[in-house]
Amino acid sequence: MYHNHGYLLSDDFASAKNDVGFGYTWLHQANTNGQFPYILCNGNTQNVFGTYPPLSLATASYFARDTWMPNDKFSAFATVWVQRSLNTISTHFDPRLSLVFRPTTNDVIRLTSGRAYSEPDPSLLTPAPPSYGSPTSVNCPSTTTGSGALVAIASEADPNLLPETANDVELAYGHRFNFSTSIQADAYQSWENQALLSGNVPISSIAQITVPQHLIAINIFSA
Repeated sequence: MYHNHGYLLSDDFASAKNDVGFGYTWLHQANTNGQFPYILCNGNTQNVFGTYPPLSLATASYFARDTWMPNDKFSAFATVWVQRSLNTISTHFDPRLSLVFRPTTNDVIRLTSGRAYSEPDPSLLTPAPPSYGSPTSVNCPSTTTGSGALVAIASEADPNLLPETANDVELAYGHRFNFSTSIQADAYQSWENQALLSGNVPISSIAQITVPQHLIAINIFSA
């Protein structure tokens, strides 16, 4: 169960060929562990989230937008965002622009480019003790193979993670043969930066965890 709330303040100025607007928005999403933590199941009340703490995402953003239509064949749409992530304490500049050309009443060509970012899941950011799996599910490599492979035994959040970002460009074409038949073609390219990937590290390298020396030699903990 999630609780989504926020607000948006904006103002727009319209003219014959150009519409300009700007504003501010604050958005917040949280699970309802603290507000609606229980459900009724077969007559018994159960905690939905158990002992897990509430997790939330919040952003505060300024934006400006413009729509320009100098004639019947050409139009341009632009939106510029300055977004502040309250989870990762980072600021992102995300401009987006679309140019639309209509050479005939039945054809349209659109060129779009933009930048965007995506927040890490809150569970990956919230500092907490490591979450250990069941010991019976651990499959240790043979000590005679000498593979040196790491074995996953626990997971832990990293409050230093930053959002993923992407730069995109797209070219689209559409043609209408009649009121019931049309075709569309679309080509696009996306460059993703700071992608969040999972991986295994030796448990002894995590500073806040103390591993007894006699356990480090066991394959489950060793590199």
